[in-house]
Amino acid sequence: MPPNSLESLPVHILEEITALAVARDVGPPSGLLDLLPVSRTVHSKLATSHVHARIFQLTFDTEAPLRRFGRASLTVRKLKTELVDRWRTLSRLKLRAPVPQHHDEAHDLWKAYLMLLEDDGKNVRHLLEYANVRGYVLDHFSRWLAAPSHPPQRWPAETPKNALCAWILALTDNYDLLVRESDDHKKAVQLFYLIYVYTVFMYPSAFAQWNIFHVPLEASSPAALDIARIFATPHPTASPRPSYVPASRVPSHFGDRRALAIPPLAHAAIAVVFARANGPLESQPEWMSDDIYAAHQTNWARGFTRWFGGPEGARSVMRDAEWRRLVHCADLYHGPVPGLEPMLEPGELQGRWDGFYRAPDLTQYESLIQAHNAPPPQWLVRPDVNDPPAYYKQTVQWRLREYHCLAGSGNIPLSAETDWAIDAWFPSTWTYDHLPDGTLRVWDPVRRAYTNYVPHAPNRTRAQVLDTIVLGQPDDDWKALWGDFAVYGRVRQADGLVVLRRDCMPPDAGLGRWLWYGYVHNGLNWIGRFRSTGVQVGLIAYAGSFMMARSQIS
Repeated sequence: MPPNSLESLPVHILEEITALAVARDVGPPSGLLDLLPVSRTVHSKLATSHVHARIFQLTFDTEAPLRRFGRASLTVRKLKTELVDRWRTLSRLKLRAPVPQHHDEAHDLWKAYLMLLEDDGKNVRHLLEYANVRGYVLDHFSRWLAAPSHPPQRWPAETPKNALCAWILALTDNYDLLVRESDDHKKAVQLFYLIYVYTVFMYPSAFAQWNIFHVPLEASSPAALDIARIFATPHPTASPRPSYVPASRVPSHFGDRRALAIPPLAHAAIAVVFARANGPLESQPEWMSDDIYAAHQTNWARGFTRWFGGPEGARSVMRDAEWRRLVHCADLYHGPVPGLEPMLEPGELQGRWDGFYRAPDLTQYESLIQAHNAPPPQWLVRPDVNDPPAYYKQTVQWRLREYHCLAGSGNIPLSAETDWAIDAWFPSTWTYDHLPDGTLRVWDPVRRAYTNYVPHAPNRTRAQVLDTIVLGQPDDDWKALWGDFAVYGRVRQADGLVVLRRDCMPPDAGLGRWLWYGYVHNGLNWIGRFRSTGVQVGLIAYAGSFMMARSQIS
């Protein structure tokens, strides 16, 4: 036997050469099948978990799994299992093949979504360039739009499959794709997801109802209102929260099964719609000057709706909070998962935020409420409608400051009575002042004692923070154009839900008081809903959606 044959190579060298040779930037390692039949000796050396694990490391992103699960949890056997499962999933997505009967119907979409949460550049290439996962998602909602009964006789449900499709589309949106997207296609996507954006009362936008501050939840608590209880006749698609899937229906991920919360579909829908509504222009209109056109394209990419972005190689770090929320909120009735810290990174809200909000026409909104037990109105679901849904669109900007109640400081977090939800758990009747060092001193009327909240400081960790108060106001340039307002509220520790109340100033200006609540996604965008505070909790209020981005203006 020649001394330079494959059989004569040491096992570890042969394994490394093989892995490097067959691993591809895009597509499965099919070259391994050509090497295995060379001889029995070669087959025995290469048909091992070590080779498959090394191929996985070269093919897919591993930084996030190592960070989230630990090296001890990622054995070579588990990496081999995950490699095989991923390529079966990607092949089915590519061929639009059905999921095997022994899997849940959303298995492949869960796998794609979790790969995106772990993406640092490799995963997304396989999903986009090999599996064409965006085509799969667009086919999914196109079938709904093209149904013979269109306009459809039912409202789309917030199922795991629909939610995951929306999130996959949102997480794979990027500047180049949206620039190339045709106007007709862009319009069709927006009109499909407008259903979720406009019907605030039907599709929840939080893992647990926004009017609940503490977990674990009490199922019998009057605050734990199901959306369906708002209607005289419960709506079949109104999804109660918390909503999660048991471990038995979640795909095995690196050899383990974990119960996961279903990510709120509404947030992905808002990201999809806003990225297109405020997005780049396909071409320069004749009436638009070169400098204005250039400014629009640049500001969209880096300014108000910066849904995607960030330094290359840091994508999964920015999505660690998304993963923690899925696990932490899997069953909020029985308390947080041990060892998981608060969701929001200290300082994540600190600074200036710019964005847009959209609110439906009041008459159309009232018609939606009245039609909740009827088929969706034609004006909302027809992609070729000549009279698109009417809405109000407005830019919004504010500068926020965080104050923290710290562990070990001797301070007890402020109370959070159920009746205070409409005030963002920071009633306007509270008295507070700033001490010389910047500390916020607040009088707690329930405990009849002061509690100190210190300003955010660099290098503060999540484990140190027991509670977060947020105060804010607009910058002077904004105030001069749009008027003054005061922002105040708190952050729900269990899932990082930011609940803020915005009071226009002076109070008698007649501009109203509004409650804003949502999550920070990707460390870049705050996405959620806003509603009038003039309607009590548990009743349908006039409401809209917003998307804000951390400003690059200091």
